Amino acid sequence: VWQAGEVRCAELIEAPGAMCWNQLASRNIEASKRFYGSVFGWVGATTPYETSSYTAFRLHGAEVAGMVEMDRSWPRDLPSHWMTYFGVDDCDAVADLAVDLGGAVAVEPFDMPQVGRTAVLGDPHGAVFSILAVTPERASSVARAEPAVVVDDQPHALDGELFPFSRVEATRRGR
Repeated sequence: VWQAGEVRCAELIEAPGAMCWNQLASRNIEASKRFYGSVFGWVGATTPYETSSYTAFRLHGAEVAGMVEMDRSWPRDLPSHWMTYFGVDDCDAVADLAVDLGGAVAVEPFDMPQVGRTAVLGDPHGAVFSILAVTPERASSVARAEPAVVVDDQPHALDGELFPFSRVEATRRGR
């Protein structure tokens, strides 16, 4: 967890390249609901989704994160984990650009009904993240959150090219 102090949270939302969603992939959704409910006060509402289930976490009535159940279709050796999503206008084009810049596509772009088009990418240094082009109907309801990720301050191949902001701009804003 992160305590802001004088530093503000994410300042850019609803723009390509901005963080747009956080989602937990969990093998034990009931235990995860109890844990995050106790830590953050989140309330989880679980509904069936394709071959497993999806939980919407809410705080004070607003969605703050999601959780997908890791059913038998997930690799057994893959642990439960959080995934950060960055908003994009064109999921396929950004996935192609990431590869051109030395990154990788871990999960090819695919459509999520009633949500949008998504893919799982990796940067040239091994960090994994997702991209999401939301449907216009969903765009207004997706909660924005800032993940707790610490990176070094060295320039990287993807800075300013894959997303329209740079590490220098983030540092100037107090990050």
